[in-house]
Formats: sequence, structure tokens, C-alpha cells
Amino acid sequence: MIRANTIGQENMSTDAPKCEQHYDLFVKLTEQRDFESLNSAFLDVLSTVLPGLRARLYTKRGAPVERDKSGASGLIPVDGALEPLVDEDLLSQLTLAAPAVSGTEGSRRMRTAFPIPSGTELGGALVVEGGTIAQPLLLKSLLAIYTNQAFLLHNGSTDALTGLYNRQAFDKMMGKVLSQPPAAGRRKEDEESTTWGFALFDIDHFKRINDRFGHLYGDEVLLLFAKVMTDTFRSEDMMFRYGGEEFAVALRNVNIDTAHSALERFRSNVEHFSFPQVGQVTVSVGYTCIDAHYPLPTVTEHADKALYFAKENGRNQVRCYEALLSEGLLAGDDDEDDGIDLF
Repeated sequence: MIRANTIGQENMSTDAPKCEQHYDLFVKLTEQRDFESLNSAFLDVLSTVLPGLRARLYTKRGAPVERDKSGASGLIPVDGALEPLVDEDLLSQLTLAAPAVSGTEGSRRMRTAFPIPSGTELGGALVVEGGTIAQPLLLKSLLAIYTNQAFLLHNGSTDALTGLYNRQAFDKMMGKVLSQPPAAGRRKEDEESTTWGFALFDIDHFKRINDRFGHLYGDEVLLLFAKVMTDTFRSEDMMFRYGGEEFAVALRNVNIDTAHSALERFRSNVEHFSFPQVGQVTVSVGYTCIDAHYPLPTVTEHADKALYFAKENGRNQVRCYEALLSEGLLAGDDDEDDGIDLF
């Protein structure tokens, strides 16, 4: 018994470095307040603490709601590249239960994919190349710290009912979108160079649903509505529960026409979706093309004006702020009074 304890202590002393030497790096992981900086900090810590480790980090981008519950569907490299994954075959075998391994054990071509959970689902993976990990205990500890911090960020940024990003995450993430510099050579009047679109959704006559069927079925409508969103839009788009029965999406790399097509497809998907007990539900949509010159309140106001126009003119339709301006159906910012409406 004493012999076994001694061996265990020897293994721990050779397996783990002096953690106090890397205290500031460990603290750095817990200081991060968004997924992008957390991923970057995690890779920095790995390269510093385990300099010989050859590893790639994969995660899910876009809405935290999982599109596909099977395997590692939706995982992409943290650098945001959308090309086919180097480790796609390995990741397809990965589950929460245990790491996935490919190649001959102990060889340099061996690859090990460690699962990174997000609640009860797979939220990411760390793929390590080579058969020997110099400090396996330390790597396991770092993965645990990263996973715990990612879980806290996930809970703080998602809506409890729908799993979409919440309003707090909306302000932070959309602020980052608007702070990005325009693409090289972009002209304000060039629609084809628009890189982001922003839309607001409002479920038509939602109060009637709550009044007639009760709030339990109303919550189910909200949950299934969010599912239609995640099934319709791409993983690189950002989806939010904006408040109550109002939702929002930021569409990446679109212009006015492609945004309209995507939003019209979503409107149609909602209209033809069978909501249990409730039956047919429709949605009104207002959208705008994001201009980095505008602050976030102006962007949301433009989309909201288009949404209000849709609801006042028949509902169950998609309306574009810029198109309504060009048709003379809406007044532009310069044509409105200078009063400030807070509510």
C-alpha cells in the first residue's frame, strides 16, 4: 500500500510541472469574457506551457443551439476557416464519452481528439498530433479549466428557453461587428460589397397564442421558432432572442438580394411549420444592411422600422429598410425630427 502511494507521488511529480510558475497563464483563461478571446488565450497557454504540443482547436461558431446532435457536426477551426476540416474523419467519430484516436499508437502520425463538452452536447474538440503527450495530466487540467470557463460564458450569453444568444450577448457581439473595419475598397453605395445584414423577427399575433392556448404552448412556439431559425440559417450567422416574441439574426457575407432570399426562405419555413396544438404561425421580418458608419442603436432602429412597416401592412412578409426608403415608403433619418424617443 505504501509502495503504491510512493509510485503515485513519483508519477505526479514527473507528470506535472510546478503550476505556480504558470499561475498568471491559468488566471488568464478565467479572465476572458467572450468565446473568441477565450479560444485565443487557451491556445496561447498551450503553446507556452506545453511548447512541444502540436494541437488544433475546433469549436462551434454561431448560435449555441446545436444543429445536429450526432457526432461532431458543425465543428470548425477556431480561426474561422470554413474549408473542409483536416481532422474531419477523426472528429466524426468523437463523442463525449471518450477521446477518438486515429493512426498507429505511439507513432508521430497518431492523432487524438479530446472532446470539449458544452452542457450535455459536444461543443468542441482539441486534436493533438503525435503518440506521446509530454504532460498528459497538465493537458487534462487545462482542458478542464477551458471547458468550465466556456460553460460559464455559454450560460451567461444564451437564452434559457431557446438556447439562442441573449440580449446581453447581442449588445457585445453586434458591437464587435460594427467595430470591424470595412473591407478594402468598399464603397458605401456599393450593395455588392455589403458584408453583413441584420434582421428583426416578430411572431405575428403571439399574444393571441398565449391567450388562447396558454403560456406553456406559447413557450413551445418560441422554442420551435428558434429551431426553425437554426435549421434555416448558417452556422456562421448569429442568432438571438431579442426579447419576448422578437428575435434577431446577423447574416454574414450577404448583400440586399442574398439577405432577402435567406429571410424569405425563413419566413416560408415558419409559415409551413406545424406547431403542435397551435397549428400555423407566421412571422414579420424587417432587415437592413449593416453600415459600420452607424452605431448599433441606428442599425436596430432601421430594421425595426422595416419590421413595423411589415406588421402594419399585412404581416407575414419580409421588408428591407433600404428598399422602403428608395420607394418613398419610409422617411430617412435626415427627414425625421430631431426629437429623441427613449421609449
